Amino acid sequence: MEKYSRGVSRSFTNNILSVFFQNNEVEGALELVISLDQRAVNIKGLSSYLELIYRLDGILSNFSFYQYSHIPQVQIEIDEVRFGSWEIVLKELFDSGRAEKLVLIGLFLKYLPKVVGSFMDVALKYVEYRSNNEDYLEKKERREFRKSIRDAIADDEQLNAIDKKTKEQLINILDDLYLKNKNHIPASNRFAEKSVKAISIGKKDRRKNS
Repeated sequence: MEKYSRGVSRSFTNNILSVFFQNNEVEGALELVISLDQRAVNIKGLSSYLELIYRLDGILSNFSFYQYSHIPQVQIEIDEVRFGSWEIVLKELFDSGRAEKLVLIGLFLKYLPKVVGSFMDVALKYVEYRSNNEDYLEKKERREFRKSIRDAIADDEQLNAIDKKTKEQLINILDDLYLKNKNHIPASNRFAEKSVKAISIGKKDRRKNS
């Protein structure tokens, strides 16, 4: 897989992180918490879901995906598993240069069930067109797919404060990430629908033990 081509501009990073860190705070960590239903967690489904997170991190890294896959030191890690409620916790320091990646991964996972129906329609058409040596998506379906992402962002109260330009950049990035991972989405979404209760993205509570 090629290196992530769109990149993430500094203005986008500042705007998207301002949602979670007020007043340009430079201390603390961003926390992505994936809450699971602890009943009958399918092992293969969980594996597919975690692999999707790994792929997203690799695509968003400063390396090609091949390089990323061969450098364990730069690969994403689970920082904590909280039992009782079965929470998988991933953290990045605000000033580490990786916090915005965790935001993008979190939003990708958060919106996955909302856009997957539209996504699968588009992905199927994409495969059909490619089989006929046509390297494009029908414009109408692609617009509908992007609209499903736009609607998910519009419904996200946490992102109400970001400006229109940043929202459009976010739509472009998520659109690219969904299509690049089209082969990995069906299994991950089945797991998400059955076992993922909530996705939360926010600053780590200092009162909690790290």
